[in-house]
Amino acid sequence: MPINALAITFASALCMCCCNVKHHSNSGTTLPAQQQMDSLALAVRVLVFSNDTMPGHEQSGGYGYDIFIGDNRYIRQHSIPAVPGNIVFSSKEKAFKTAGMVARKILQHTLPPSVTLAELDSMGVLK
Repeated sequence: MPINALAITFASALCMCCCNVKHHSNSGTTLPAQQQMDSLALAVRVLVFSNDTMPGHEQSGGYGYDIFIGDNRYIRQHSIPAVPGNIVFSSKEKAFKTAGMVARKILQHTLPPSVTLAELDSMGVLK
């Protein structure tokens, strides 16, 4: 499965599992804050990219990820977060695992969605 299709599938599954959205019609009124956040959460998606294809990062190799909320890029991560230096992800899968964890934190309203070395190690990203 191509990584873009995998990202869309993951984002859809993540939203269905993590969001408990109540569908109400509030014609002409503003939605309560929690419903606005739940609606926003439905639009979170992940895209993994090769750093070789990113302007200014052609020589860095490895992979990174973007996290979008709606049509707006919320996070662009060229290297492994929480790791000192500019160490890139060695595989698409490792970048995707990390991006998925960050997306889950966003969906759970954990902001900023910071990542720890322990979390990365437990997912096998640092190996």
